Amino acid sequence: MQAQVDAIFQDSKGYMWFGTMGGVSRWDGKNFTNFETRNGLAALQIYDIAETSDGKILIACYAGGLSIYEDDKITSFTEADGLSTKWISVITIDNNGTIYLSGYDGILNIFDEGKITRHKLTSKKPFEGSVYDSYVTDDNEIYFATFGHGVYKLFNNRITQITTDDGLINNEVLVN
Repeated sequence: MQAQVDAIFQDSKGYMWFGTMGGVSRWDGKNFTNFETRNGLAALQIYDIAETSDGKILIACYAGGLSIYEDDKITSFTEADGLSTKWISVITIDNNGTIYLSGYDGILNIFDEGKITRHKLTSKKPFEGSVYDSYVTDDNEIYFATFGHGVYKLFNNRITQITTDDGLINNEVLVN
C-alpha cells in the first residue's frame, strides 16, 4: 500500500478501501488486494471512493476519470468515453441514486448506466472552482465545497452559490 492515503471507504460487504497516490488497496481485515492501472484503473491518484446501491465500487481517478469495480473486474471511463474532464476528485450519489462526478475544474458530470452527460445547471454564475467535497441532505439537496468559490447548492436542477457575500466565513471551503 502506498504511504499517502486520500480516500477511505467501507463497502456494504465490510471491505475497507484505501485510495492512494499509487492506486487502490482493498483490505478484508487480514489481506490487501491492490489495484493499479495495469488492473484497469484510469489513473493511480485516487481521491474518492463510493458504492452504488447495487454494490458497484466507484473510484475517482484524478487525471484519469472514473473506474468502476464490479464482479472482480475494473471498467474505466475517460474523456474518450464522454467525460467532460479527467480531473475527477469527488463522487456524489444523491438519494435517487444519481451519480455526480466533479473535480478540480468545477465541471459536473452525471453518470447513469454507462452514459455520461454534462449536468445542465441554471445559475446566475457558472459552476466553477475546484470541488473538494460534497454532502447530500435527507431532502436531496447537494452541497459542493469549492476552493475559492464558496459552496454551491444543487436542488431541483437549480444551483445556488453561497459565498462570503451571503455570510460564509471564507470562500475557500476545504473539507476532508
